[in-house]
Order: sequence, then structure tokens, then C-alpha cells
Amino acid sequence: MNKIRGFPSNRCMPRPPRIDIPGLTYHLTNRGVKKLPVFHEDEDRQYFLRLLLIVRQYHPFIIQDFSLMTNHFHLLIKTLQTSSISEIMQQFSSRYAQWFNRKYGQSGHAFQSRFHSIPVQTDAYLAEVCAYIDLNAPRAGMVLRPEDFAWGGHRSIITGKDLSFIDASELLALFSENTERARLLYQQFVMERLGKPEPLTQEKLLRKRSWGVMPSVTEILTLPRAPQRGQKFGV
Repeated sequence: MNKIRGFPSNRCMPRPPRIDIPGLTYHLTNRGVKKLPVFHEDEDRQYFLRLLLIVRQYHPFIIQDFSLMTNHFHLLIKTLQTSSISEIMQQFSSRYAQWFNRKYGQSGHAFQSRFHSIPVQTDAYLAEVCAYIDLNAPRAGMVLRPEDFAWGGHRSIITGKDLSFIDASELLALFSENTERARLLYQQFVMERLGKPEPLTQEKLLRKRSWGVMPSVTEILTLPRAPQRGQKFGV
């Protein structure tokens, strides 16, 4: 089939624009350059989380779940009406990369590319996304059960302890009005998936545009935009 002159082929199509709408929930992920580790030891993960909480003071958001693997991370956050996902991750990623490179005597990029953000249709896919994130460590052979992984949100979600910055209220409300019963049902929901192969590989995840239905143009236009604030912070 002849190509129409003046129009690029699919191979040359530009990367689609990032959806950055205050108030949405996003599954965020990135991995090390050349798939190298971005966490060598616990101190690296501790600094990653501490930095995330510092950025949250300037660009408020809700942390619903996370998993810090070896060469990549997963975050599930809900932005508030004054927060831009691009502002959050730009300040966060650049600061962590600078610290990581100084610590290990490296230069250049710590992460492979710009972060990948996937909007989540929370009523239909929130539980599936959390289960996907929580099962990363067991499926990678790092632990036997998701609650055994110290650098993820699962243990806090099912117990309500350990990590005070995790807000699982929206997730748990999908299972029961009774919080303790909801924790148990979510734990069962995850364990039912533990013995099954994960159909979504990391490569497929990086090509994913949304979990569920993306916001319509009308919905995007009617939502308030985050202001360009450009605030600075120190660590």
C-alpha cells in the first residue's frame, strides 16, 4: 500500500501526549537505564520514599500503593486539583537521579527514559492495578508472599499498620464498608492471582495508555488545570 506523501508512517509517529489532569489516579513506573538497578540497598529505597514525601509537601497527592523493585519502581498516586503529575515526577525523578549518581560515582541518566504514566479508571480497575503492583515482588522471586516485601504497600493495605502515608481507603471501599473485612477480601483477591501467570509483561505495560476508559475530551476540558508553580525545595 502506498504511503501518502507528507504523512509519517506508523513507525515514525510521535509519542502520544501525556495525560496530565489534576484529580486523576495514575500508575507510574520507570526503570534504570539499560535496565540497570536504581536501588542497590535499603538506603536507596529509604531515600526514594523520603524524597517522595518531601515533594508531596509542595505538590499534594495521595499515595495509594507502591513497589520498589531492583531496576524499576511502581507508584499509584492520586493527584489533587492543584497538582500536575509532570511537575511531581520532574522534581522527584531528577532529585533522586542526582543523589543516586553522587552516591555511586556515576554520571548521566539514572532512569531509562521519561517516566511512564497510566491513568486509572478507579471504579473498574483500581483493585487490579494494586494487585499487579503488589504481586511484582513475589512474581520476581524476591519474596514468597506480597506481605513479606518490605518495600511495597501491600502489608500496610491489609493490616493498616507500618506505613502511615499509604491511603487505601478508596481501594478498600470497593470490597466492603467494613474496613477489616475489606482488608481480608483484598488480601484474598491478591492471593487468588498469585499462582497465575501475569499476562501483562513490563514491555506491554510500557505500551499501555490507560487502565480502563480514558477521560473524554469533554471531561478533560471541564476539569480545572494545575497552575504552573515551579516551586523549589531542598533535601
